Amino acid sequence: MPTGDGPMSFTKRPLQLYVKLSLQFGLLFAAILPVAALAQQPSANEQAVWKLERTFCDDTRAGDMASAMKLIDPAFLGWGATGGTPMHKDDLAKALSDQVATGTRFQSCDIHPVASHAVDNMVMVQYIVTNVLVDKSGHITQFRNRVAHTWIERGDSWQMLGGMGSRIPESK
Repeated sequence: MPTGDGPMSFTKRPLQLYVKLSLQFGLLFAAILPVAALAQQPSANEQAVWKLERTFCDDTRAGDMASAMKLIDPAFLGWGATGGTPMHKDDLAKALSDQVATGTRFQSCDIHPVASHAVDNMVMVQYIVTNVLVDKSGHITQFRNRVAHTWIERGDSWQMLGGMGSRIPESK
């Protein structure tokens, strides 16, 4: 069994190797941690889309369907939390207009971002939204949905290309 100061020494080599590896891993983590922290910050495109999500919510709440629909891409395909089938842009416009015509309006629309991801000219967002609806008799309904939207940048503007929602059951 090797002992002493030779090349196979078990007394000095492990300590030197340990120190060398500790320094290398320390430098590696020092280089990675700031990059990981930066990676968690939303990109400029993600921030722009989150702002547009809130604008869509505000426009819908205000009953301004014309402004809300300007944010929807002509090729839109989505499946809402309460819809029986997927909808195209015209179907979405009709559903929102029909809701307004019944006298039901959004009292509030509170978005809680969960995740977002940007790829080239597309941004995907996922969030929980708490909606409060008021009908014409003053009856208030509150519910929460999981929402996933995909936005596409066309020219110098972003439009919602697709989405999906699912109702979150009330806890008892």
